[in-house]
Amino acid sequence: MIQSASILLYLFVALSNLVSFDKTVHDFGRVEASSDPLVCVYTFRNVSDSDVRVKYARASCSCLSLVWTTDAVRPGECGNVIAKYTRQYGENRFDKSFKVVFDGDAGSFDLSVRGAFYETAASLAPRFPYARGKLLFDREVIDAGTVSPGRTRLVALGVANAGNDFISLSFDGLPPFARLKGTVDIAPMDVAEAVIELSPETPEWGLHQYSIMPVADGVSLGPLTLQLLIVKDFSGLNSEEKYSGSYPFFPEQSFRVGANRIRLEVPFRNTGKQPLHVLAADCDASGVACDFPAEVPVGGDASLRCTFSPAFFESSQEFCTLYAITDSPVNPVVRILLYKE
Repeated sequence: MIQSASILLYLFVALSNLVSFDKTVHDFGRVEASSDPLVCVYTFRNVSDSDVRVKYARASCSCLSLVWTTDAVRPGECGNVIAKYTRQYGENRFDKSFKVVFDGDAGSFDLSVRGAFYETAASLAPRFPYARGKLLFDREVIDAGTVSPGRTRLVALGVANAGNDFISLSFDGLPPFARLKGTVDIAPMDVAEAVIELSPETPEWGLHQYSIMPVADGVSLGPLTLQLLIVKDFSGLNSEEKYSGSYPFFPEQSFRVGANRIRLEVPFRNTGKQPLHVLAADCDASGVACDFPAEVPVGGDASLRCTFSPAFFESSQEFCTLYAITDSPVNPVVRILLYKE
């Protein structure tokens, strides 16, 4: 019996490469979701008859930060490796590994942390700050960017259920060319993605904003805004064809507007090789109206002429964006920032 124990001890020491860890896996179990890191300590013992030292520790993910004992550990003494895991991308479960490498013959060890998160209303709120009843959304304005007639674009909206019951989400007020892709059923204290498919057919150039109403199990909630820019489709042109067209050059792309300045001219020039056509000029703030020339010849100068009504100055927005939509294959959308003084 004594001989067997001696053999087992010898095998343990040999397999441990002169170092023994108290564990190779730390399971946090189910913990409340938080942005605070989860911390665990791995203790190793020097079971050899000479000093050992950690050469380095390397994680498989940037979500893990590692700190370890840097001094030499004498025979029979212990050192530590401290792992801090920070939740990323709202993941609900995690299983992350890292490697600890020792100098000399002590070898290396593969360690890991694992666990699962459960959400609460408090943990969901920072990522989904816009509440509509028991539903929380990551955005109040759903900016779909540029969309071209005859083409399809998908835009995703993050949503969380802060209630105690399953909720089925739909929308009222979507434009005719938009639809909710698939069904969105959200479990209590869970998150989902609502994907809206946009497929405009008619060339209604410019900025479009739609007030859409989330509906939870038949109950209408507070509105959200769907915003998109309809522009011409130049995806079929090669580089040479694009640069042989028109090109609007705006020397200034930001302006300050005060209550004593209700009119503003935004100058630009057509520096391209074809006549430039301005299709639309729209602002994402109320109280702004813009006039523009329909066509600007090659090398010609022109201006967007903007007029500001009291509604613009009474709004709480500190700045807004003016969008100039043109038929330039290279620069179809120009964004002009307008700051209130």
